Amino acid sequence: MAAAKQKKSTNTFRLHGNLRRNGYDRWRYFFTGQNKNNGEERGFYIELFVMNPGLTPKEPTFCFHESLPDSDQQIQAVLTGNYTQDTTEKQPSYVVVRAGEYGDTHKQVNNFFPAEALQLSKKKQSVTIGDCFFSDTVLQGKSYLSYNDAETRREFFSDPGFISWNLKYRQVFDAGKSLTQKNSSWNASGVKSLFSGTMTVDGTDYIVTPQASSGYIDRGWGHTYPDPWLHLSSNTLTSIINGKKLLKSSFAVQGVYNDKLCAYINFEGRTLFFNPKSILRRYKSTWECTETPEDNEGKKIHWSASIHDRDYVIDIDLFCSISELFVRSYEMPDGQSRLLKVLSGSTATGEIRLYKTVRRSVELLEHATVSNAVCEYGVPETFSGETVEDAVSGAQDERGGQSSSDR
Repeated sequence: MAAAKQKKSTNTFRLHGNLRRNGYDRWRYFFTGQNKNNGEERGFYIELFVMNPGLTPKEPTFCFHESLPDSDQQIQAVLTGNYTQDTTEKQPSYVVVRAGEYGDTHKQVNNFFPAEALQLSKKKQSVTIGDCFFSDTVLQGKSYLSYNDAETRREFFSDPGFISWNLKYRQVFDAGKSLTQKNSSWNASGVKSLFSGTMTVDGTDYIVTPQASSGYIDRGWGHTYPDPWLHLSSNTLTSIINGKKLLKSSFAVQGVYNDKLCAYINFEGRTLFFNPKSILRRYKSTWECTETPEDNEGKKIHWSASIHDRDYVIDIDLFCSISELFVRSYEMPDGQSRLLKVLSGSTATGEIRLYKTVRRSVELLEHATVSNAVCEYGVPETFSGETVEDAVSGAQDERGGQSSSDR
């Protein structure tokens, strides 16, 4: 598959009409870098997120707010377990830049801005907010939050720290098609992307090189998020059949949309796109997210996904250590005192298989190992003060495994 052309629509603002008052628009960039001093590899992400910009454009507004105890009565309520968080019926309205580091020292630093501070340039096909710049080829910016603000402004859902980046990138493979529907749309605009530059986390520098960046980019927008939220993607694949690196292979699975997964699969030029809205390619999909028994490597989360139609079968199995996962929280566009809590990591490893259906049997076309995979799972939850450990355990509830079929 030829290198993807830079599309003019990559940074086009999606929130028009009633989406301005009840909708979100999200740009996501994932990549890896190596510690400048010791060569240790780390996964990173940068995210630009616009929420309900038409509601309170002059100031950020949050639906969630957790007030700290400020009286003897409140402190006693905390001690007796009767303290409740302060929530409002307001819908959130803001622009936020999130930057994060994966791994056992994971962290996320979030900076919020009023919607009117967002600057869009059609000529340059770019977005500027505060000190951050996003274009079709360049990412520059920084995100900082003090320890005091991280502790007292709980609605930021942010760790304290300072993260800065100066990156160039090129989108190599584009899914070519989008899932576009009323409530939630998705476009894997850079299923394989090459990043280069630097990432700095609390004074530690990381070098990002194209060949080792494992870059991935996607875009999401709409009135609400997929429910449950599931995402799997990687372009670091090695064939088990012949031992060669599959430099022209990648996959991205996103969902769940009306009980179905949406998926883009590319094996050395053989491309497949499974769209839940398509009437031409009918398919079935199943998925599961569960915690594995503890072994000498500790506890892990196992993600599996299977997609098949009359011509092909794709099976994906990924594992990620719980110590390298953390929970990212998103307010819901409609408010309603709910959060989407996403268990997220970028160091998953595993396998992917592609089969061709031949009469009543299947023929194995490719069997590959997978590394540096982004893996996510989450469901909307009411504000309940749950911990990270609660969210990890939540991956085992009855919504942690579902199947779907043609409807």
